[in-house]
Amino acid sequence: SMYINSGSHVIYPSDFDKDKREILVEGEVYLEVAKDPKRPFFVKTKDFDVKVLGTHFNVIADEAKNLFSTALFRGKVAVLSHLSDESVLMDENSVVNLKNGHLQMVPIEDPDEYRWPEGIITLNRMSFDQIAEKLERYYNVKIVIERSELPVIKYQSCKIRVSDGINHAMQLLQMASDFTYTYDEIENIIRIK
Repeated sequence: SMYINSGSHVIYPSDFDKDKREILVEGEVYLEVAKDPKRPFFVKTKDFDVKVLGTHFNVIADEAKNLFSTALFRGKVAVLSHLSDESVLMDENSVVNLKNGHLQMVPIEDPDEYRWPEGIITLNRMSFDQIAEKLERYYNVKIVIERSELPVIKYQSCKIRVSDGINHAMQLLQMASDFTYTYDEIENIIRIK
């Protein structure tokens, strides 16, 4: 099964080839892939490919924000970089990030980060601009910060249910900070003041 985050695009054929299964991803997807040794599964992105050997994993390929990563929960995947010809066979519960053109594997610090397919956004120890980036992705809105200093969020951890809507998310953040905002639903822009 495949979960596609808002603002993301996935291109896949109506029928997979006999010898391989291949999809093209821009944005963020979470996949659970059935093992089929005769037909390996490939997730192709602009800067790297993920060869899947049966598993649960999350791929982010956000060219605009220069974010490229793969998180593996169960099974096996290999990540192959187009930039350096490096490849990494991933460990379970690890994440591979593309940094300065190279692949780096580290343990997953916060599994809650990847609960978005369940409709839950987790904001742990994040700066306001990181939070804004995340909300933009999950609610498919534009957040414009119109003040000289970023608001400071005073709590360490917060979980938001996506279905409660962007206004609810903003109100939760306001309870732990000192900003005001306006939401232009026609333009789909939130302005932080």
